[in-house]
Amino acid sequence: MKRAIAITGLGVLVGWAAVLIFGDVIMPAYVAAWLAFLALPAGALPIVLGMELAGFGGSTQSGFLRWLLVLMPAAALVGLPVLVASRDFFPWEAHPFAGFGGRWFSQPWFALRGLVYLGTWTALAVVALRPPRDTARVGLCVGGLVLHTVIGTLAATDWVMSLSPGLNSAGFGLLLIAAQCALALSAAVLVCRVRPPGTVALLLTATGIWATLHLVHYLVVWSADKPGEITYYLHRDGPIGQGAVWFAVAALVASFVLLGVARLGSLRVILAGCALSLLVAHLLEAVWFVIPSVRGGLTLSLTDAATLLVFAVIATSVAWSWRPAQVRS
Repeated sequence: MKRAIAITGLGVLVGWAAVLIFGDVIMPAYVAAWLAFLALPAGALPIVLGMELAGFGGSTQSGFLRWLLVLMPAAALVGLPVLVASRDFFPWEAHPFAGFGGRWFSQPWFALRGLVYLGTWTALAVVALRPPRDTARVGLCVGGLVLHTVIGTLAATDWVMSLSPGLNSAGFGLLLIAAQCALALSAAVLVCRVRPPGTVALLLTATGIWATLHLVHYLVVWSADKPGEITYYLHRDGPIGQGAVWFAVAALVASFVLLGVARLGSLRVILAGCALSLLVAHLLEAVWFVIPSVRGGLTLSLTDAATLLVFAVIATSVAWSWRPAQVRS
């Protein structure tokens, strides 16, 4: 426990120091990496609450996902520099919205909302960490799911969609929530040494919902034919953007084909390979969400690559230090 706390504290301090020293140079990659790290506990939370509500709160799957909930305080602390640096990073500071949007997207209110989001998520994660004794905590599960949906939608608007002022999508919050759930499941499946019943079905269901919402969002934006919204996708065109999309499509198709065959889906190496490919796809998605909105195109520098690599090492170290007993054996 002491070692895990020390590693977590060191990781948080490294993140803060990097933002303080390098500032705007690393901020796009830092935000993308932070969103991917935050997705682990934020994505595990609604699944844990939903499984408890369905009567599977004591299952092995729920136990592995509860391990990810431990990461919520660390993810919240690492995200504090993003809230503080919003004055220089988010475009609405230089070009304010009119009317209510101008009041909503102002630095003090933005930072305050962010603290409320992270504080509420952390409180829910701490409560959900303890498995139910006899019966499901219906009030906690229902209230937590409703609250998570509201906060997830608002956070997606504040931290991702506001980077592209021309984009107005009512379903973007659900898209980000689905992506978080699929990423959390991919990470949990990857480290499981045992395969609880229903693991494959749960992973494919979450991934299928994520992919479907991406497709629906794409079709809605193009059918609306609004220049401001179409620009969102044009900024993500090019070799890197297309490569990321095709990698995600290939990982998705391969996972459905391989895991859909009972004999292949039962093999540990196949399950781990599919989970790893989906995890990488979701990490690329975080970069795809953030960097093009800031730079007008999906370009990666050596500084971006170094930032993502360092963040990945820190996140992996923190997550591994809190791993459950089933993974240690």
